Amino acid sequence: MSLEVEKQEHYKREFADLLRYMESVFAELSGGGLYWMGDDVTLLDISLYPFFERFPMLDHYRGFRMPNDCVKLTAWLEAMQGRPGVAATRESDAFHIDVYKNYATGRQRGLSAKEFAKTLD
Repeated sequence: MSLEVEKQEHYKREFADLLRYMESVFAELSGGGLYWMGDDVTLLDISLYPFFERFPMLDHYRGFRMPNDCVKLTAWLEAMQGRPGVAATRESDAFHIDVYKNYATGRQRGLSAKEFAKTLD
C-alpha cells in the first residue's frame, strides 16, 4: 500500500470517528427530533447542511460514505433534503463532483490549494 493510500485511509477513519461523535451529540441535543435541536430546523441545521451536501463527492473521489451506524445523521440529512427551501437551492451531486475535480486529482493550482497541500506533507 502506498503512503498516499495509507494517508487517505487514515483520514477516512478519522473522519468516520468524527461523524460517529457527531451522531452521539445529535442524539443528545435532538431529543428524538429530526433536527439538531429537536423538531424544528434551527441555524445549526442550516449551517451544517452544505457540508453534508458534498458527501457524494467524497464517495466519488475517495470512496468515503457516511458510516452505516450514523443512522440519526442519515435521517437528518434526508429530512433536510426533503425541505422545500433546501430542495430549491441544493446543488446536484454532479455539480460537487465537477467543482472538486481538480482538488481530488491534485491539479488545483490556486494559493489556497498550495497552502493546504503543505499541511499534508
